[in-house]
Amino acid sequence: MPYPFASRPGVCLFLALSCGLVAHPLALAQAQTADPGTPARTSPGKPRSPVPGRTILPAKDDRTPITVRKPPLGVADPSVTVLAEEPVTVESVGLSFYPPAESQVGSTSVGGESSTEVLSHDETWRVDVRTPRTTNDEVTAERAGEAVVKQLLDAAQAMSGGHDASTGGKILERNTALIFNPERPDLIAYRAYVSMPQSGKKPDLVRGYTIAKIGPRQFVAFDLSTTQSHFTEARRAYETMVASARFVDSGDISLSRSTAVQTGIKTLANLTREDYEAAIAVRNDRWERLFLPSPTGADTDERELAYRRIRCRVGTRSELDSKATPSKLAPSTQPKPEGYIFQLDSRYLDGKRTLDTQSIFFLSFDRKDELWTIRNAVREGEKIASTTETGVRSGKAMTVQTEGTGLPAKIIKPVFETDGYLSQIESMLLPQLLIRAALPTDYGFYVYQSGPGRVTLRRDTLDQPADRPGLWKLASKYSEDAKKMQVSLFHESGELIRTELPDGPIWEPVKFERLVKLWRDKDLPMK
Repeated sequence: MPYPFASRPGVCLFLALSCGLVAHPLALAQAQTADPGTPARTSPGKPRSPVPGRTILPAKDDRTPITVRKPPLGVADPSVTVLAEEPVTVESVGLSFYPPAESQVGSTSVGGESSTEVLSHDETWRVDVRTPRTTNDEVTAERAGEAVVKQLLDAAQAMSGGHDASTGGKILERNTALIFNPERPDLIAYRAYVSMPQSGKKPDLVRGYTIAKIGPRQFVAFDLSTTQSHFTEARRAYETMVASARFVDSGDISLSRSTAVQTGIKTLANLTREDYEAAIAVRNDRWERLFLPSPTGADTDERELAYRRIRCRVGTRSELDSKATPSKLAPSTQPKPEGYIFQLDSRYLDGKRTLDTQSIFFLSFDRKDELWTIRNAVREGEKIASTTETGVRSGKAMTVQTEGTGLPAKIIKPVFETDGYLSQIESMLLPQLLIRAALPTDYGFYVYQSGPGRVTLRRDTLDQPADRPGLWKLASKYSEDAKKMQVSLFHESGELIRTELPDGPIWEPVKFERLVKLWRDKDLPMK
């Protein structure tokens, strides 16, 4: 039976409303964090929203298989769940677990919150592993779980028309004091299974939800979806996978983060305005192309995906204020602060669609004042849909507004208390800034990401390859839970040689004349 769960109630959004769990205010699926200026991967068919410095494209298939093993010879007992040889890790909370063998593991997004998805080999069940946070220390796993169950029952009642309670959802089982695993008897989890009717003669849906509180404000949740006809085998695989979950000591995670972030803070603090302007000079007035390499190695055989133009200079915030700042957003605390301006114009191809983005950013010389606006336009034939994101920061107070065609304006105020915050401009100039510092090591920075709608940790490792003397390599993960790193190679001056994205595409600098010829020879739209 094909995978039957295209429409699912928004569990995490409900938790945000009822229990104080943090979620993006836009009820849209968002892409995971990626390289600024690159198409980020997202779940097929999900809507997207603007991301600073980049346009988001849908992925054809975002499920990445893991290493698996076949059941041992002679094991034919259907009650045995064989697990994969390699665990799945969620680094942001120190979680690892073993999915069933031959299942598919990938990333998806619901309500702006990224999660890990495990899909059975026959597509009869799915498990989403999420890491919601709460702003209310008093929320327990039981309270959070009960909130989800109530939401599911309410949704089932609504599906039945709200008239006959007997045709609505029902709780198949509830355990409010589940031992998460024997190694952590302190982790008391909540688990429930809820049956939900479908229209016509379709089998009932069954939702399983297991949630544990692993820190004062941190939860881990395993969310199962299947049908009544496949519930027995789905439940067995689900509970076996959950029982395999293990956690790294939170103190080790905190120490690793703190060390990397402190290194980042000290490195940026030692840089001067001269260093920043040198980084700007390296990036200014550059054209870059994104393409899929060809086995032949000939650029005429490569598939063009996108191009972008980068311009940056010294300027004043007032050059952006009049056009970029909605009246509801906080004005600058300074009359006309001077600083750096970074502009990124790009075009992406997505089948018959073209996606155009204009992003412009401002950062004051003292790094305390920041403003950005990103405008996306998606064209398909005569149809045009647009989205705009505007962000304003003064010190540690940030406000972000998003709006778009057919969407109401939304305002969020991301919270961060760390001194390790990296502005949007610094995020895009980071390779050149770190190369100026010339300190090969691991770095950590907190950056606002539009996908989840919050400030998250990114990791970077700067290195000088022994086999490439005079060059610098920067490996970057734009979220702790990213499965792979993107790798960039630079000249000693900081000029980009190439950036290899995890799924194959490559960014390379290109002369404008060559770019035009490539696109025209391939009959691609440049206007």
